[in-house]
Amino acid sequence: MMPAFSTALRLARIAGEACFPTRCYGCGRLYHRGPRDSAGFADSRTEAGFRDLVADVLCPQCARVEWIDSPMCPHCGRPFASPQGIDHLCGDCRSRSFSFDGARAAGVYDHGLRLLVSFFKYQGLVQLAGPLGRFMWDTVSRFNRISDFDRFIPVPLHWRRRRRRGFNQAELLMRQWPRLARDRGLSWDPRKMTAGDLIRCRPTPSQTGLGGKARKRNLQHAFRVKSAGAVRGCRVLLVDDVLTTGATADACARALKRSGAASVHVLTLARAV
Repeated sequence: MMPAFSTALRLARIAGEACFPTRCYGCGRLYHRGPRDSAGFADSRTEAGFRDLVADVLCPQCARVEWIDSPMCPHCGRPFASPQGIDHLCGDCRSRSFSFDGARAAGVYDHGLRLLVSFFKYQGLVQLAGPLGRFMWDTVSRFNRISDFDRFIPVPLHWRRRRRRGFNQAELLMRQWPRLARDRGLSWDPRKMTAGDLIRCRPTPSQTGLGGKARKRNLQHAFRVKSAGAVRGCRVLLVDDVLTTGATADACARALKRSGAASVHVLTLARAV
């Protein structure tokens, strides 16, 4: 009975798609989502897996993504167009030192990821937290082990901005991780996810459109740790949606290390290049 039910459900979905196509949030065109690709859905970093996860929002033409792989900067995670394929420090990391110990991102902040971040963050499509959080989980699982970290901390918003927006996007992205850990048979300690340990103690203008030096000045003394004992000796994974110049991550890492964090690594959904 179950195979027959599954077949009927699949046929009903296909028929519904034929009669009621979806409008792409990116280009505005109508498109047919088509059947799910179960093989691609198992790995979000495949082209089919990415399309499957965002099929309710983007058409196949808009659902393009450039995943970040080597060669890249081993410190800030910036990808290179290098024929040698060897990781090496980028110019920014050679000329300045960041307070964080390393940064990784799922993909380049362009094409489909840029559209999805905009819809999620500024248009309130919070249902995108599921697939976007999945991309980040697959990224941290690829470059690290979950057991490498003692604390998972989202970059905080000032309470006024959070009240206006209604949510902290970094927090929502992390909420998918306990379920993903259970699905893969991994142990998960909910006490490791601590959204309140790091506080944005003063409101700052938006970083959008600011250069590197202006971003750094904008964030001076903007973050503090609520209780020094909360992160002392901890290996922290700091989570945010986009890494641009690294100024926000750097300011957060400085505050965490001043309070005794042993290390701070950064994970973002996208990396501007």
